[in-house]
Amino acid sequence: MDALLSLGERVLNWITGLCLFVMMLLTFFDVGGRYLFGAPIPGAFEITQLLLAVLVFTALPLVTGREQHVSISLIEQTFKGGVKKLQRLIVSLTCMVMLGYLSIVLWRLALRIGSYGDYTAYLQIPLAPFAYVMSLFSGLAAAILLFLAWRYLMTPSHAFNAGLEHGTGEL
Repeated sequence: MDALLSLGERVLNWITGLCLFVMMLLTFFDVGGRYLFGAPIPGAFEITQLLLAVLVFTALPLVTGREQHVSISLIEQTFKGGVKKLQRLIVSLTCMVMLGYLSIVLWRLALRIGSYGDYTAYLQIPLAPFAYVMSLFSGLAAAILLFLAWRYLMTPSHAFNAGLEHGTGEL
């Protein structure tokens, strides 16, 4: 099971990194072509938008699994033991519900976009596959949050006093 999770994480890392690299190259050549030759890359903006969507939603399960979301911890340092456990459990379950709902909404949107046959304006790239990808990765992040909530529930409260660092993904 650990090997499968590790493989999945490596694949998502690779896809996310590839999207970022392609966006960087596309922007470099688009700007270079525009200023040096007066000829930008046709449809570069549309491609960048689609790659950004893929990048964000493939990174979402990675960030969720590692518990590395951006957070503001104004009062979290004061929580210890059972209170900290309860706080993390509530946050995980709340975020799971929100991401699960987002996944459902995106799936319905993908169905509707697919039935309409929506495409990008310039390059005519179908939009439904991107909405499906966004839905699937939102659902995966929700499942990861359910696992984290279960792990928090099963962890003894005293383990939360041992200097747990937020964002390490370790108990």
